[in-house]
Amino acid sequence: REALDRIGGFPIGTVTEDIHLTYKLMPHGYITRWLNERLSVGLSAEGLPEYISQRSRWGLGTIQVALTADGPLRGPGYTLRERLHYVHGLLHWLSRPFTLMLLAGPLLYWYFNVPTLYGEPMQFLAFGVPALLLYWAYSIWITGARAMPIFTEVTQIVAAMAVSATLVSAIFKPFGRPFKVTNKGLDRSKLVVHGKFAAFYGALFVLAAMGLGRAVAADGTASGVVFNIGWTVISMILYLASLLVCFELPRPRKEERFPHRERARLCIYGSDGLPREFDGVTQDMSCNGIGLISDAAGRVEAGATGAVWLSELGWVTCRVARTQGHLLGIELFPDMAGRHRLIRMLFGEPAHK
Repeated sequence: REALDRIGGFPIGTVTEDIHLTYKLMPHGYITRWLNERLSVGLSAEGLPEYISQRSRWGLGTIQVALTADGPLRGPGYTLRERLHYVHGLLHWLSRPFTLMLLAGPLLYWYFNVPTLYGEPMQFLAFGVPALLLYWAYSIWITGARAMPIFTEVTQIVAAMAVSATLVSAIFKPFGRPFKVTNKGLDRSKLVVHGKFAAFYGALFVLAAMGLGRAVAADGTASGVVFNIGWTVISMILYLASLLVCFELPRPRKEERFPHRERARLCIYGSDGLPREFDGVTQDMSCNGIGLISDAAGRVEAGATGAVWLSELGWVTCRVARTQGHLLGIELFPDMAGRHRLIRMLFGEPAHK
């Protein structure tokens, strides 16, 4: 609270209050740390349109903070290192139009004979490929192998057009825009197809395939053609991956599971009405379900009802939602007091791993 009072409260001049707050606190000696642990749940974008809207807002907010009088580019009190770090963030968003150019590159070459890169293929292999490989290696290392070459680019591609449009409009009107809240808690139980996005990436894939087929049929070994064939193949992979993103599969779970391991006991009632108890170990848990690993899972039928015993909760009414090998998906039906204990255990105590 003292830190907020020193800067006059939460900043409201931009649409990204988190990064704006971070940089307003920085000249006063406060540092925002990123913790590699889950501190909240359900706050990320849940669908493709929401993801695109969120990224567009982040891009606009990054530019707005840069233009403010007390921002890291114009304001006093920042070190050169802090200013350079912010420039790096700006470049992340300012590079989105170039992502669109790279996607359009093969089509421009095959249909209009317009090269997007001037130079011999060997020059690109000598200078471009090493830099690209080092970038991929660094991304894999810094993200703990969560970044996948080529496929990670899809997350940038699907938002590139909207972000680019936001950047262009920000040139003429960077401030005075309404804040668009990212929709949360929508129904994700059904298949969702984003037709316009799917048609766009599908058309890119078909056009690239047709241009590639024409080139190979004419002379696939001509100077410069081999290089563009390779580029087209990579682009088609990106087109296809972006197309698949437009189909959002149903998500049966309403709440996200947390890793949680502890001994448990499942008591279910068979068709004869008699209770049967099985021991197991929980794999994960949410406020409305757990994953239970048990050697006796093969003897449990989906749809069976009963109760599950957990050391910190006692017996909780449940239903076996699904079975998969030794894993049981169990839906919980706690009373109000039990749900409160679940919430305190999941969000207020160290994880059981």
